[in-house]
Amino acid sequence: MESGSTYDSYGRKLTSTDLTADVTVTAAGALKRTARTDGRTTTTAYTPASGLPTSAKVTSPPPRPATRAPRRPRPPRATCCAACR
Repeated sequence: MESGSTYDSYGRKLTSTDLTADVTVTAAGALKRTARTDGRTTTTAYTPASGLPTSAKVTSPPPRPATRAPRRPRPPRATCCAACR
């Protein structure tokens, strides 16, 4: 997996994306890069936009909903005999 970032002319990080590509090695030993579009990007805005910033605002995407396995029904309670009930 590969991540990516962009920077302004002052070297300050503007965006950061957690997933930009999958990188695999072929049988011949070469790297193969497959671009992805499902990455989450965080952006940072500096005030003022040039010079020494007095503040920075970071904006992150909302969390993705968790995927859960469907609930399994509980097994019936076992009873050993009529006298135990």
